[in-house]
Amino acid sequence: MTFATLPAHAACTNPEGDEGEQVFNSLHSVMQFCDGTNWVRMDGFGAGKWVQGTGFLYRERGAVAVGTNTVPADTMLAVSGRARVDSLQVQGQDKPTTNFITDLSRVPAVTTMERNALTPSTGLMVLNTDTNQIEVYIGASWVVIGGTQNTWLGTGGDGYELYNFTSHIFTNCGVSGRDGPTLSDCRAAYSTPWDENDEFYYMTTLGYQLWRPPVAGTYRIRAAGARGGYGFNGSAYTGDGRIVEGTVELDPSEMIIIAVGQMGQDRLIDYYGGGGGGGTFIARGANQATAEILMVAGGGGASNAYTRYGWLGRYGGNGHGYPSNFGDVVRDWANYRGSGASITGEGIDYNNNPHHRAKPFRQNLRGGQKTDCYLTWGGFGGGGTPHCHNGAGGGGYHGGAAGHDHRYSGEGGGSYINPSFLTSNMDAGLNHNHGFVEVELLP
Repeated sequence: MTFATLPAHAACTNPEGDEGEQVFNSLHSVMQFCDGTNWVRMDGFGAGKWVQGTGFLYRERGAVAVGTNTVPADTMLAVSGRARVDSLQVQGQDKPTTNFITDLSRVPAVTTMERNALTPSTGLMVLNTDTNQIEVYIGASWVVIGGTQNTWLGTGGDGYELYNFTSHIFTNCGVSGRDGPTLSDCRAAYSTPWDENDEFYYMTTLGYQLWRPPVAGTYRIRAAGARGGYGFNGSAYTGDGRIVEGTVELDPSEMIIIAVGQMGQDRLIDYYGGGGGGGTFIARGANQATAEILMVAGGGGASNAYTRYGWLGRYGGNGHGYPSNFGDVVRDWANYRGSGASITGEGIDYNNNPHHRAKPFRQNLRGGQKTDCYLTWGGFGGGGTPHCHNGAGGGGYHGGAAGHDHRYSGEGGGSYINPSFLTSNMDAGLNHNHGFVEVELLP
């Protein structure tokens, strides 16, 4: 039945019909009428058609079909439910998905290379097929969605910084001894715009300060190992830590571990040796067990009970604490162990007790602690512990050897700079205090 006030004329096709004519569509179980051009649903959902160069939208019973020839670079489309996608162009990247039926909770799938070629708007989400992770663009960086910590994937623009940064000096945060500082110690010691933010700075192991660089760029790093303890007669008679420096490319994609060495303990009474100075370590990665070593500044050796000087932190090499980390056979008699720790090897204490050895970077860098002769300890950073009268070795890339009897002082730990550094200086000075790491973002 039709109702018309004007003469009807054929206007709709498939099937043919006059304006105002009604039909029952048995395929979709819905009444439709001819509006003079198209058959229009009468259940409130509306209808649409493919239009070259503009778009198409069709909705039925909770399903949505979307098709388009282009998506402008500044447009973000979000649809819920189910959809048929015949073709898709994401921010200029053609991604054909012919006859693909999916939940539109699934975001466009792209490779890392394709993602980096985009000019995205804030809030764009993609599935990175290289990592199988959902990533969202936050206005300057891509971050992984989910997990306890976001993973920063790139800065997304030249010169953009995650936070304001010019330079910073990482320290021992006011802590002395064989254990490093806590996160709260360092947050109390620093006054920066980023150290309270777990995304940029946090700690999971005592003394291992995890820092995210604010922007991709060239950084100058100057690192100092800590001095060894004195044993003879005053702080002048001990081995200073080595200072090394260089420039290296860093970016926000990875955390940087910074472990600052602490001074070895001075002799408690006359005629006893001091503890080895802790080395200072810098590595790329958040896990000390697997992080890439970037730089090490060797800790100084301690002086012994009867002579004056401890050995300085070394420029490089093995510090006579490698490969066994017992020190070499000339300087390390069986009864006078006390070498510093290295990257992977523990130091050795007099009683050969694993709980009292200086610990390496791959573990926790705890300084050694002897079990007799006033329990003198080595500094955090793998500093060795002496027996009684000899001086202990410093921690470093390779641990320094202990003095072989009461007449000899400990040797400094070895230093190191990764070949990836753009410039390097293994002889940048000596340090007569706790260690430090000075980082500066270059223009």
